Amino acid sequence: MAYQEWLQHQSKVERSEAATALALRKPQLAQAQAQLEASMAMLEKARTDLDRTSIRAPYRGILRTTNADLGQYVSPGQELAVIFAVDYAEVRLPLTEADLAFIDIPSPDSRIAIDHDRPVVEMTANLGGQSLVRSGHLVRSEGFFDEKTRVIYGVVQLEDPYQFDLPGDQRLSPFPVGTFVSAQINGRLIPGLSVVPAYLLRPGNKIWIVENGLLRDREIQVLALQGNEAYIQRGLEDGMLVSLVRQANAFSGMRVEPILSPGAESEQGPLPAQQDSSGNTANSQGQAVPAP
Repeated sequence: MAYQEWLQHQSKVERSEAATALALRKPQLAQAQAQLEASMAMLEKARTDLDRTSIRAPYRGILRTTNADLGQYVSPGQELAVIFAVDYAEVRLPLTEADLAFIDIPSPDSRIAIDHDRPVVEMTANLGGQSLVRSGHLVRSEGFFDEKTRVIYGVVQLEDPYQFDLPGDQRLSPFPVGTFVSAQINGRLIPGLSVVPAYLLRPGNKIWIVENGLLRDREIQVLALQGNEAYIQRGLEDGMLVSLVRQANAFSGMRVEPILSPGAESEQGPLPAQQDSSGNTANSQGQAVPAP
């Protein structure tokens, strides 16, 4: 059409070759062809990029949120989803200063310790009326006390909380992330620890013992009180008879008649128990029950 228009309006004056090309719109045509080739090249690059594009997580996990829908245009670097790993979960447990006396808590950099060197933690959760119990290991602490609550947080590692590593017929109920749990930590073994009823303690950390048929005052060091029991770290020795009868008018040197409690092996009284911080005692032989 540009050529026909040029023929209709051409004069007898000889036109230059450049003027003829401009009248025929050849530069515009070349520009359009160049733009077409560039667009085709961009399309081919987009197809190649699409073929090379894959969306995959760097680890096995579960989607928490998604930020893109099917058919939506996305660009490189755009956040598409938020996931969390499921190979293990971590539980933060608040520990008081008193708790640390009974627990061998790993230091913050103890990330490669062997499991049997880490305290075992039994966690219990109630989900939908069902009680779930799983075991993990105390792997480290966060290394500082909270200024407001004065607790330090220990971190418990629970392997495979969703049971994905087990066959379907062997899977237990999962421990979903965000579940509230109660935990019991196996504490360190404390040798030579004696356990007596808490009601025997008197002001000044004293209890009554029996020596040669006479009531004697004994000063002791109490490690902890737990429930109705007191854990004595110092002050009681093998073979001592502890009076389990509370006397309103008792005094040191008062004559009494010892009566052994059922389960005591001899008149020498109980052996010291070995106790852990969970309150479980081992090797407890009973106690002698002196009576006035």
